[in-house]
Amino acid sequence: MGRVSLILVIAAVCGTASGCTLLPKESTVEVIPIIDPPKLSKKPEYKVIEATIEQKVRASGKLMSLEEAELYFRSENYRIAAIHFKVGDEVKKGEVIAELETDDLRSQIKQKDIQLQKAELSMKEKLRNMTEQNETSVKLDQLDLQLQQEEFSKLKKSLDKARIVAPFSGKITYIAKQEGDMESAYETVAILSNPAKLTVVARFSTADLKAVVTGMEAVVDINTVGQFKGKVVKLPVVKKNDSDEDQTIDDYVVVQLNEMPKGLVEDTPLSASIITESKAKAVQIPVAALRTQGARNYVLVVDGDGNKREVDVEVGLTTATVVEVIRGLTSGQKVVGK
Repeated sequence: MGRVSLILVIAAVCGTASGCTLLPKESTVEVIPIIDPPKLSKKPEYKVIEATIEQKVRASGKLMSLEEAELYFRSENYRIAAIHFKVGDEVKKGEVIAELETDDLRSQIKQKDIQLQKAELSMKEKLRNMTEQNETSVKLDQLDLQLQQEEFSKLKKSLDKARIVAPFSGKITYIAKQEGDMESAYETVAILSNPAKLTVVARFSTADLKAVVTGMEAVVDINTVGQFKGKVVKLPVVKKNDSDEDQTIDDYVVVQLNEMPKGLVEDTPLSASIITESKAKAVQIPVAALRTQGARNYVLVVDGDGNKREVDVEVGLTTATVVEVIRGLTSGQKVVGK
């Protein structure tokens, strides 16, 4: 009886005290979060296609006039007295563009003109009074008169050479000299161009120029106007001392457009692309799909089941974006990018 009472007392105490139990404690299970494995990025796949492939060279350029003239003096050892126009000025045919200091030459012409007039008057008088006795003397004077006339003619030609006259109506696009400069014969003083006869010109690198010949097709993108097709009609003239300062149309590749848009002005900027090589129905892949190992060119071909295998290929034309495959692939296959 006393043992039963003790058990009841203990049970009552446990019922009122928190955390008191006669049962064994359950073990706590640690929850481990599920970590998804990293996904490997899938490399792009490209379809082998058959299309036209074009190899091009590109350059910037502008509009220039087909009618252009380098203007220069034909006399030398004179200073430039005046340049009557500046870049951008319009000039009419026959207008004097520049002159040399020719005060001494003009003085010589005036003196020679007076001497010539006196000699001519004297000759007329001698011819009226010519006899057999003075016939020889008169003929000698006639020869002297001819010499003076020749000298006078040379002086006047020298004066003409000391002026630059516009050979046609146009616009001054370049001036190389200043007033007061000492001038040498045939050195460029200015350039005159006709804005009514515009054409496309572009300056290509030496390396790209090696692939360009006349007759090649070109595509010209004229700023704010659009794209136009044309052909190469002229290559630049090779110069011994090539400089970065482009002066004449001879420094450029000239492209003749199939149709010149209206309303354009000289020096309008543009870009030109010349098709140096083209092949129709060429099997091709993106450059990103071609793999190389030493001298070996190959691709990873993927089949319908996703299986991949290496295939050696022979390449042809290559552009910045695509590669022609001469041997190793057929149109419709799929290749894996790098």
